[in-house]
Amino acid sequence: MSFLLSLQALHGTFFDSIMMAATRVGNAGEIWIALAAVLLCSKKTRPVSIAIIVSLFADLFISNGLLKFLFARPRPCAIETGVSMLQACPPSFSFPSGHTAVSFTVLGVLLASREFKIALAALPVALLIAFSRLWLFAHFPTDVLGGVAVGLVIGYGTWHLLLLIPAFKRLWNRSNREEALTQA
Repeated sequence: MSFLLSLQALHGTFFDSIMMAATRVGNAGEIWIALAAVLLCSKKTRPVSIAIIVSLFADLFISNGLLKFLFARPRPCAIETGVSMLQACPPSFSFPSGHTAVSFTVLGVLLASREFKIALAALPVALLIAFSRLWLFAHFPTDVLGGVAVGLVIGYGTWHLLLLIPAFKRLWNRSNREEALTQA
């Protein structure tokens, strides 16, 4: 808790608006849905886009629908009510961080599908969203670390489960062949 309280002592700087913006773009996975929409436009990345969309639904069910209620951990802002908040204390439970889990779910898909350049570009955004949840006193560090772990497992697992579906595997193989032909 002392780490979170020390972050609260830094409020009133330009970082407040950056962290508020980072959390906003992470709300409901909006930035990741936008990424999936962009990736859907290319035949090469269309299977990755499909996997991201499926993984977002899986994350919603597992992180927000199952794990939050299983652990039922109160948020730091619900425990330390005297802290001045930049935003209202969310009414849901704390573990795992949903913003972090959804961000790292997408990274899990990108890593599993070997879209390393896109993953490298997405990583700073995911890290900023995750850190913003600490800055805003909405999560404990273990909530964020749990969100990273849960998200990576969901994303990686979703990708590999989808590859078990023959139609998805054909789509993935076809997009890879077409990419190889255009590079030759």
